[in-house]
Amino acid sequence: ARPRENASALAPAAMAADDPVARVRKLLYRRLRVVLADGRTLLGDLQAFDKQGNLILGATRETVSTSSGRKEERTIGIVLIPRDQQKAVELEGTLEEKLQFAVSM
Repeated sequence: ARPRENASALAPAAMAADDPVARVRKLLYRRLRVVLADGRTLLGDLQAFDKQGNLILGATRETVSTSSGRKEERTIGIVLIPRDQQKAVELEGTLEEKLQFAVSM
């Protein structure tokens, strides 16, 4: 392990690459699509997260596939998504935005 005083000497880019919290912090206020363990999909703006991986999304829309194959959508506003319910999380946006974000991480 590095001594604590040397950690501040690291370049910001190197710190971001080593620090998962710094990487996730770059996602704040961005639009995310979260697929839940039960098959529902949530699309909302990342408002907060914690060290356990729980997410809080704002301005959230929920999409559910019905048994007849139709998709139903509703607005649910602010929602807390526990880590154990997150099946997939992805950045919503154009391919260019996703690539730019991936390179900056």
